[in-house]
Parts: sequence; C-alpha cells; structure tokens
Amino acid sequence: MESSANREATPPVRALVLSGGGGRGAYEAGVAKACFERDFHFDWIVGTSIGALNAALVGQNDLVLLEEMWQRIKSSDVYRLPSPAHLRRVFFGQQLGLLNTAPLESLLRSCVSLERLKAGRSKVGFVTTDLCGLGTRVFTGDEIETQDDLIDILMASSAIPLLFPPRSLNGEGCWMDGGLVRNTPIQAAINLGATEIYAVLVEPNSADACPSSLTQLISRVLEIVFDHSARSGIAHVTQHNRILDAGRSRGGNGNWCLLEEKEVASASGDGTGNGNGTRPQGCAFEFVDLSKQAGTGKRVSLYIVKPERQILGSLLEIDPHVSNWLLKLGYEDVIRKCEPAVV
Repeated sequence: MESSANREATPPVRALVLSGGGGRGAYEAGVAKACFERDFHFDWIVGTSIGALNAALVGQNDLVLLEEMWQRIKSSDVYRLPSPAHLRRVFFGQQLGLLNTAPLESLLRSCVSLERLKAGRSKVGFVTTDLCGLGTRVFTGDEIETQDDLIDILMASSAIPLLFPPRSLNGEGCWMDGGLVRNTPIQAAINLGATEIYAVLVEPNSADACPSSLTQLISRVLEIVFDHSARSGIAHVTQHNRILDAGRSRGGNGNWCLLEEKEVASASGDGTGNGNGTRPQGCAFEFVDLSKQAGTGKRVSLYIVKPERQILGSLLEIDPHVSNWLLKLGYEDVIRKCEPAVV
C-alpha cells in the first residue's frame, strides 16, 4: 500500500477525455489548443464519436491541422444525402445507414496518420460499441496495426446509429458510435490508468422547435441518449466511490460535485480539491473528487470543462461560421480561467 508521501511524490497519469457531439466538437479543438499553448500535456487522449476524431489529430500533434479543418469543413464534407439507389439498399437491408459517409472517410484519409499517431507524445484511445456482442471497447493506438485499421476504428466510433453505416473491425462485429454507452468515456480513461482526468462536455442547447424531418427526429433522440450517457457516466462513478467511501474515515476531505447541481459540496467546508486538498486557482475545469478506485489504490481527480453559455451546433449541422465561434469559445474558456502549467 502506498503511503501518503509516496502518492504525493508520484506524478499523476493525466488524461484528456473528449466526448461526442457532432458539429459541437469544434469546442473540443479550442480547448485542446489552449491546453497545449499553456504547456499542459496529457499522457492519454481518450475520445468517442467526434471526440475520437479530435483525439486522433491531437494525439498526432496536428493541432494546427485540427483547427484548420474545423474552420473550413461543412456538413457536405462529412456526409451526403442518400441517392435513390442508396435508399433502395437501405430498404432491402444491404446498407445499414441512411446517409452516405464516403466524404468523412476521404477527409480522415487526408489528415490522419497512424505513423504520426504512434510517434505522438500522448497515447490515444478510441471508444466504439459492438451491436452484435453489446460490448464497448477502447482501441488504443499501440494495438492498431495499419492505416486502414485506424480509419475503420474512427469511422466506427463516429457511426451515428441509423444515420451512419456501422463498420466491421477485423472482419467481425457491427461497430458503431461509442457514445451509445459512454459518450464521455471517463471510466475508460480510469481503466487505462489515468489518475487525473480532464473531461470536455459539449452539451446541446435545449430546443423549442419540434423536429420537422426524419433526420432531425433521429438526431434529437440521439442527443437525449448521448446526453444521458455522459451524465450517467459521471454520476455512476461518483456514486460508486461514495459507496466505497461510506465506511471509511477520510478526515473530512470529501469533495463532491454533481453535474446537475453545478456546485461543489465539501465535507470540510472549503469546496476545494485536486487530489491533495487544493483546487488549482482560477481553473476552468469544474472539480469532481473521486475516491480510491478498486484495484488501483490511487485517488482519481476529475475535472470537467464545458461552455458557460449554451452553444450552437448539432450532431449533423456543421457550419464554418459556427465552428469558428466554438473554436474561439473553447480556447477562451481555458485561457481566461486556467493558469499556465508550472514545469
């Protein structure tokens, strides 16, 4: 068992967790840019859905390319509306997805490199869900062997159910968007050994207008599923650790933050904590203190960053003007509130 002094002396395993959110993923790119400008680096980059695509470019140290991509891409650069022939294949079960995602695959092949990914400073993990085995898996960069395998995994992780076609990986399964189960893969990062996690949430606006098309209806339903997945993941881990901690004496160092409450309730009354009892001054990440994880013997600190204002954009709407605004918003949220890392 590690002593308190040894735990403090051991540097944390730091992970950036990028959630799904379609066109709102530009916000994540702005956050990543600000973190790296502040010399704040991560041991792991873990992403699902659009977060997986962002994670690939962050992991291969192509932040400039990531920003430029978001500044120019449109919905038509990601998917095309179905042709009559495509709809016939969907109707007869020969195609599992209403939209044609050939543009997205072309985009990925032009900007993602397995060689650069493996040479990057951070390790990467991509989350995707198999509808055949009903399991969710994290594919790490170390285990991906070919460029084609990388593209297949990224296409699978971003395959929005019903809208985007799933992928077979290594000739098996029906792999789709990892956000179905873990839209904010915090637990996946913990399983990879992370002890200090920075999770970026890109929640949708509350909508007043009713869906007026089939794609809008599917998109709205999935927004609800993904949003619930993100929140329940955080709540599950927090509640799990509360139960573990219930029988322990912690000396009044319990700091908890429920995402829905948007506040930190501290048993010690100071509302602070970053693993050693103090919260980084002026940090944009909202702190959630997790107790010791079973089997690791190490405390896990969770920080959440999300827009203070409601943001524009949806799963299927990608517009350069909105993306540029989201990039700026994510960048400024971190630059304005987070201090540079002390080396």
